[in-house]
Amino acid sequence: MIKCILKAVWIITFFFSVGINSHFCKYHVCLTWTVSDQVLNLSCRVSNLHFRVKIQDPSGKLMGECVPGQKKSSCDEYAKNVVIAQNIKTNETTCMIRGIIDNSLNGKWKCLHGTNTGLAEVEVTVLRNKEQHEVSNIT
Repeated sequence: MIKCILKAVWIITFFFSVGINSHFCKYHVCLTWTVSDQVLNLSCRVSNLHFRVKIQDPSGKLMGECVPGQKKSSCDEYAKNVVIAQNIKTNETTCMIRGIIDNSLNGKWKCLHGTNTGLAEVEVTVLRNKEQHEVSNIT
């Protein structure tokens, strides 16, 4: 019974953080995330893309940033395992963190649009710990 309740809570939490936010985000700046075995994907949508967009990890370290241009954006990554890109037609900036995806990535990630103009945060929760990742690579 308890396992069933815990599974239901996990499914509802996952659906809310990934499913609902990605379809019903109506704020000025919106940040959503998905995770797979080797990629954490963060997606930041801005209603009016005019300023620089930055993605920060939970410790405040800047992972990457993009500056929108007339026809295309200029983006910079600040870690080896990061790929960041911006689509000026959809006003969406995507940041992919590649490599070992485990609970060391947990916490509040941020998307900032300009200086003091827009901020969105999302709580990332990866259930796998480093030991589980090492075991899965061995087998």
